[in-house]
Amino acid sequence: TQASLLETSTYNNHVYLADDQSNQIRVYSLASESFITPITLSQNPTAIHVDAAGIYVSYGTQIVKLALDGTNQTAVRTTSKVITDIEATDKLLFLAGKDYLQVANKTNNTLIDTRSEYAFGRSISLANNGTELYTTNTDYSPADVYQISINADGTIKTFRDTPYHGKDAGVDQPKKVPNSNRVIDTSGNIYNTGNLNYVTNLGGAYTALDFW
Repeated sequence: TQASLLETSTYNNHVYLADDQSNQIRVYSLASESFITPITLSQNPTAIHVDAAGIYVSYGTQIVKLALDGTNQTAVRTTSKVITDIEATDKLLFLAGKDYLQVANKTNNTLIDTRSEYAFGRSISLANNGTELYTTNTDYSPADVYQISINADGTIKTFRDTPYHGKDAGVDQPKKVPNSNRVIDTSGNIYNTGNLNYVTNLGGAYTALDFW
C-alpha cells in the first residue's frame, strides 16, 4: 500500500511530518535546515497536530496527546469515525473525518459537540480563531467548498456551500487567506468569505498551499 502523507504541522520553528504507513513523526528544524531526532509512536497515525499543548495524534478512532518530546502519551478522546484531521485553538480541539466533526474542550478533553453531515470533509481549515471552518467533502460528487460556523462556546452552528455547487473540478482543501475576506481551494478559485461568491482564480490549480 502506498503511504499517504498526512497534513503537516508547524510549531516553534519545527515542521512535523508523518504518513499513515509509518509509526514515526519526522521533525524538520527550520533553524538548522535539517531533520532532527524523529518521534516514535505506538501505532501508525491517521492525523497529527502540534502546538504549545503538545502533539495530538489520531490512531483512527483513538485520539491521544504526547509531550513535545514524544513522551507521556495520554488518552484524549474516542470517536465513532476515523479521524483524518486534527486542528485546535487555545481552547477548542476539532476532530474531522468523513462526514464527521467533533469539537472538544482542549483543557479537559470533554465533548462540546459532534455532528455527522455530508458536507463535513476529511480535512478542515480554521479561520477567525476557530469561529469558522472551511472544508470540502471529496467523497461526494460534485465536491464543493463549505463554510462551517462555530459558536463561541464551541458548538456547531450552521454550514453552507458556494452558490455554484461544485461545478469546478479539482476543488479540495479550502483555506482562508490570512488577514483577508478570501478563501482559496486547490482548483485555484478564490471566494468571498461573506457570501462564498466567486471572486477570481489564482491562475491555475495547485497541489498544496500554506501561509508563512
